[in-house]
Amino acid sequence: MNTKRYSFCLLTSLLLLGLSPSLFACSCSEFPSFCTSPVFDDLLLVEVLGHQAALYEGFEQEYFTQVRVIRDLDGVGYADTISLVNQNGLNCNGDIYNTEIGDSVIVSLPFAEISEWPEELENVPPYPTYDLFGCGTYFLHVNNGWLGGGVMAEVRLDDFLNDPFNNCPVVSSTEEVESFSQVQVGPNPVHGELRIVNLSEVEIEFQLYTLQGQPLGSTTLQSRQADDLPMRDLPAGVYVLRQKAALAEQSRLIVKMNE
Repeated sequence: MNTKRYSFCLLTSLLLLGLSPSLFACSCSEFPSFCTSPVFDDLLLVEVLGHQAALYEGFEQEYFTQVRVIRDLDGVGYADTISLVNQNGLNCNGDIYNTEIGDSVIVSLPFAEISEWPEELENVPPYPTYDLFGCGTYFLHVNNGWLGGGVMAEVRLDDFLNDPFNNCPVVSSTEEVESFSQVQVGPNPVHGELRIVNLSEVEIEFQLYTLQGQPLGSTTLQSRQADDLPMRDLPAGVYVLRQKAALAEQSRLIVKMNE
């Protein structure tokens, strides 16, 4: 495990305590997918421009990646060039520092810009910096016009750019996808409460969204549990119910009708 790179908040805390960051390692577990909340937010299509290491007392401690913003999918208004820094470790989010110059990447920035760094940290890039903090998957490689691959479903980049919420390359596990067939959801169409019964052997999280990706409610059910999601006060229309197990995700459409 590489113990030299840390998120800003962890590094700052250690400096204030007078402890060496090299004594600590990441101890979090990774989200199974790019397409989950809170990861799935403030999306950018970027090009990797370069990498730069910042120094603490002469030793490399923070690794930055500079990127050019090609497309701001959510219209947030990011600068043309920004810098990314991410927590690193064996079981944390993928290391964007290892991307190649010229690579195209879809990146999610759910956390605010870091405006200040410890004075002891030298060689910090002069660009707005965003921390890919925590244990999640915060970027996806673009490969010949496709996203995903490997353990992730493949989707066309153009389809993702036109509708990110419904064209996201979720992680798939054949065994856990089969568990979704053992979930009962109804009635559909629904007027009031949406009843969800998990008859599978695995824990499943259920999240209700609008077609635009706005979260409306959620529940997590253990094996053989049931719960209701309130939909009575929602406008008539079509909604997305996303089912997420540890290694698989699946969505289904729910139709809400007025009584």
